[in-house]
Amino acid sequence: MHDKEPDSALKCFDNPLTDFFHQANQDLLLAISNLSKKEFAQVYLDKQASEPLPPLPPLLSMQDFTPDTIFHLPSPELGQLDTVSFLHVLRSRHAVREFTPHSTSLQDLSSLLFCVFGGFHRTEDEQECAPFFRRTSASAGALQCVQAYIVAFSVQDLEAGVYYYDGLNHVLCKQGIAPSHTELAKMLSGQFFAENCSFGIFLVVDVQRFFMEIHHCEEL
Repeated sequence: MHDKEPDSALKCFDNPLTDFFHQANQDLLLAISNLSKKEFAQVYLDKQASEPLPPLPPLLSMQDFTPDTIFHLPSPELGQLDTVSFLHVLRSRHAVREFTPHSTSLQDLSSLLFCVFGGFHRTEDEQECAPFFRRTSASAGALQCVQAYIVAFSVQDLEAGVYYYDGLNHVLCKQGIAPSHTELAKMLSGQFFAENCSFGIFLVVDVQRFFMEIHHCEEL
């Protein structure tokens, strides 16, 4: 990083940090684009051997919370997924800008969190991959850089508040009281249409774990 004006060819996103990140990845891709599969694998192995990664930062889990803040979710109900086609899901997808005040069932919240952020793919033969686990949403090499936090306003049988979702154990860990809908709108850059939502899921990136995957750009 320097104070000189970058070459115009490097200006892609009108943001110096984003441009730098993009160029760093581009340089890496250009360097390996002509390698065979065997050569690429050897470069990767040599890189890991010469620059071993530091210990993986631990994920936040229920062990980091007191027992009175841990809420065990009901087992997810996945049977209804067998009755809905992927085409139907695509056609039903739409943006919502207005919410009618109502409560969401705890069962629906449990199934949603499990399908997207939980250990959906966990099987006994994956134990050798510990501390990694696969889930259905993108997770940057199974590092689980992106974690889900839930702001619950009106979920049946769940106290309003801010929760961390521990996907490995399928539990919610309460971290604080829920903001008002007005406060939430301010956090969402004035998106007032979040008013009356029964809950919100917020994605938070663990930057330390993120750079375990893209460590060649950790200068950012």
